[in-house]
Amino acid sequence: MKIRRLILYSIFILFGYDALAQQQLLYRLKTKVLIEQEKYDMALDLLQNSISSQKTDNTIFCEIGDCQYHKQDYNHAIINYLKADSILQNSSSFELARCYAAIGDNSYSLLWLEKHLKGNQKKTELEIVTDPVFATISHINEWKEFWKKPWYSENETEINAISALLAKGKPNEALNELDTYQTKISPKHTYYALQAKAYDQQNLPDQSLLSITQAIEKHSLSDDYLSFRALLFLKTRKYPQALDDISKAIKLNPLTPSYYLKRAEIARLAGDTKMAESDLKIYQELYPESVETNHQLGLLEEAKRNHLTALSYYDKVIEKDASKPAYFLERGKIALDAKQIEKADQDFGMALDLDPHIAEAYLQKGNTRLILQDSEGACYCWKKAKQFGNAEAAKLIYQNCKE
Repeated sequence: MKIRRLILYSIFILFGYDALAQQQLLYRLKTKVLIEQEKYDMALDLLQNSISSQKTDNTIFCEIGDCQYHKQDYNHAIINYLKADSILQNSSSFELARCYAAIGDNSYSLLWLEKHLKGNQKKTELEIVTDPVFATISHINEWKEFWKKPWYSENETEINAISALLAKGKPNEALNELDTYQTKISPKHTYYALQAKAYDQQNLPDQSLLSITQAIEKHSLSDDYLSFRALLFLKTRKYPQALDDISKAIKLNPLTPSYYLKRAEIARLAGDTKMAESDLKIYQELYPESVETNHQLGLLEEAKRNHLTALSYYDKVIEKDASKPAYFLERGKIALDAKQIEKADQDFGMALDLDPHIAEAYLQKGNTRLILQDSEGACYCWKKAKQFGNAEAAKLIYQNCKE
């Protein structure tokens, strides 16, 4: 995927902020979503429109090939992958290897797989050998001989091993490996990025920020690194820095739908409701009924003090996912702001039914109990909130409860 991203910055420059260009960007984003949802015929229709109405880059032909591959139209997929590879060499070598394996052309499959493994963005051996399409040729002698060759350097093997440890949630082991091979791992930005991920898994945001910043200093054009640092800034409530990083990531790679949802959240927290609204409009076009869409729309409307509209979005969220106590806690607080006290009281109770250790839910339920003239219930809830570490509850107990 990374080799395809080389062309994406030019897409952003081409699109700019012109209305027609924005529509073309939306077409491309919708294509990504349709492929993700396995709606390949609809995706192909949008891709054909992109070819006829804008400058064509290799990623369009890659995506057409992807749709045709999943439709098992392998011969047409090969044609489009070859077009993509002619625009950007080695951008579709792995995909071509898969297609030729699917049609039983073992020689060409291994030829393109060799080209892929000689490139800079090769997949790991595990990713390749576990791909179902290669099961059709894994028994032949040529396949067995092929894997006797040293396709991966010691450096690549170590990076893959550390990445696997992180994927398994073993940050301590990953850090030990990084310390052992510190001087050997290159490029150096990869070392710092792996270190940052390990620290993040250990819930050490300051160390993680330091490491990912070192990675970005050595490789400033990585949207992955910038989006990762944006999330770290978000965790540490450094919203302007987070907004700057996620915006840079979108400029480098405007075809990642999740970036727009994340920027909408960060922009809202940074006080830029106009940007949040714009990004949510894009994301709503892509995922109109998703929980994430309605959740962020609800939070945005509450930030704008539109309580009733915010509640309507939260109703949609909870209708689809009633398993998260945070949704009930958030909706309860909005209902409390809207003077819907009984609804708020019920939501705080639901949050506590799902997780009886939420200090803020006890605090807020105590507030609703007091309004409903249940002072005994209010004091019970505040004492539970204090027990779970809420400092505000102690003041309310002192003012309203008999010890």
